[in-house]
Amino acid sequence: MVHSIIPCGGKGLRLGSDTPKQYLPLQSIPIVVHTMLKFQNELEVSHIHIAAEEQYHSHFWQWKEQYGISKLSTVIKGGSERQLSIYEVLQHIKTEADDIILVHDAVRPFVSSALIRRVISDTKKHSAVIPAIPISDTIKRKDSQNFIIETVDRSSLVSVQTPQGFSALVIQKAYEYAITTSFLGTDDSSLVENINVPVFCTEGEQSNMKITTKEDIVKAEFILSSLS
Repeated sequence: MVHSIIPCGGKGLRLGSDTPKQYLPLQSIPIVVHTMLKFQNELEVSHIHIAAEEQYHSHFWQWKEQYGISKLSTVIKGGSERQLSIYEVLQHIKTEADDIILVHDAVRPFVSSALIRRVISDTKKHSAVIPAIPISDTIKRKDSQNFIIETVDRSSLVSVQTPQGFSALVIQKAYEYAITTSFLGTDDSSLVENINVPVFCTEGEQSNMKITTKEDIVKAEFILSSLS
């Protein structure tokens, strides 16, 4: 069984909006609904779980009926950090030993079916998988005075995306250890690395953009209009 967790606690401050970015509309449909529909349409995905502020819980149940998101199973209160939100979901849902957990950013609505399937397939083999793309820009390291120290070799560097996939046993163990040791990771895979489980990189997609700025909203609207 494949569970998809979509944390929705972000404020989206960089957009300068009172409404968190995941709830902003793209062609009149909230960004997070576009995202949920991608997992709704995947045959291997059985459940969609949401962690969000309580004031938005009723919206999700409304969207479930309005947009036919029948796989939406859980909407719970998120924690103060993304990591705590995912931990709350993991505590709430029941999983079997061979289940797969996908964790996906609410504001990546262009994730493809091919990428979701690839992450699921690779997770069955490797237990911990992240989609990644090569870094094309030159990377430099600077000091506290903003002077360049060095140019970094980018050949082994990648930019990480979601969905990240894990066996249920691995991600639950990683989160339990992080909570007991007060370890705060930058993403889910960093928690798995913290318990010394190898993380496999699968091929990501340039189109799997994360919406974080006003310019991203404009770009996303253009992409959707070109697809319709």
